[in-house]
Amino acid sequence: MTEETMSHKDTVDSSAGAASFPGDVVGQSRAERARMPIAMDVAVAAAEKFGVCVRPLVKEVEDPDSFELRYVAVPCGSTVESQCGPCAKRAKHVAKSLVRNLRVARGWSRARR
Repeated sequence: MTEETMSHKDTVDSSAGAASFPGDVVGQSRAERARMPIAMDVAVAAAEKFGVCVRPLVKEVEDPDSFELRYVAVPCGSTVESQCGPCAKRAKHVAKSLVRNLRVARGWSRARR
């Protein structure tokens, strides 16, 4: 069979030992591919599951000793839960603890009542 007459299915390894992975779309219809989850949705769900920022900011950081540049993901710090749930929950927790510490420092604790 020459290269011009080979179809796409002829070029795919169809050995029995080869495992199929979720990104393999050979032989799937358009409707089957449309039902698959979008990668961004999967990444957002995983981030929310583990309580990390859904939309981190990428910062460039320079090591002062070796002068190497590297990229670091920094949480967005959003206070709006519809934008980034984990950051909003963290901000709410920090605000509550600051108020609690302020009340204790000024002597407004509940134990005194």
